[in-house]
Amino acid sequence: MNHRTNKKAGIIVSLFIFIFIVLLFAGGGSVGLYTDYLWFKELGFSKTFNVLYFAEILIRFVIGISCGFLALVNFFVLKKNLSKGGAGIINNVSEN
Repeated sequence: MNHRTNKKAGIIVSLFIFIFIVLLFAGGGSVGLYTDYLWFKELGFSKTFNVLYFAEILIRFVIGISCGFLALVNFFVLKKNLSKGGAGIINNVSEN
């Protein structure tokens, strides 16, 4: 085997390990989700389950995007402050 084949094999093994770990963590949540779906379906409220589930997904998505946006703004402010010659707040605190 040459170096290129070993690298491809390593990437494939790493990919399988990553997929296994994701399925391991996602598996526990999906069991609860499926039993909740079956319970709502048995009671005749499968549409209610769908609305609740998609509302939860939407809320998590909006919060994730909002937090990501705030982190991005924070990084731009940090970059702007550091490009001016240092962290002004840290310098002001240490002088007092």
